Amino acid sequence: MSDHEPFFGLSPTHMLMATVGAAVFVAYLVPRIAFLRAASSSAILMILGLVTFTFIPGMPAVLDPTVSPRIWEITSEIAVIVV
Repeated sequence: MSDHEPFFGLSPTHMLMATVGAAVFVAYLVPRIAFLRAASSSAILMILGLVTFTFIPGMPAVLDPTVSPRIWEITSEIAVIVV
C-alpha cells in the first residue's frame, strides 16, 4: 500500500458488494411489507440490478454475453441443474 492511497476507499468492488447487499435486502423486505406475506423476489432483484448498473457510478463492467458466451452458457446450465 502506498503512502498516498487511503486505507478505506470505495473501489468498484466495494460499490458492487454494497449495492448487491442492499438489493438483496430490499428484494427480501419489499414483498413482505407490500403483500404482508412471502413472495417471489426475483423480479425485484432483476429491476434493482438494472437500476444499479445504470445509475450508480463506479460499477464494474458487466460481462457481455456476445463477447464471452461460454461463461454465460456454463452459468445458465448450473442454474438449470440447481433449479
